[in-house]
Amino acid sequence: MVEALKRAGPDLTREKLIAALDGLTDFQTDVYGAGITCTKTDHRCNKAPAWIAKEPGKPVRVLGVTKVE
Repeated sequence: MVEALKRAGPDLTREKLIAALDGLTDFQTDVYGAGITCTKTDHRCNKAPAWIAKEPGKPVRVLGVTKVE
């Protein structure tokens, strides 16, 4: 969402935000297991949720990534 707001610019409108979201293609973050892609016909932009584990005193481990079509 933050990236879309940046791309929409300072004079934010609903239309500019929607256009900015539609322009996200394989946008990489350190939070999701794969790139984020939004389109005008598919608003489920994260299609690769990551499964993680966190044990007390240990680092976060990525157990796997599930790709959803």
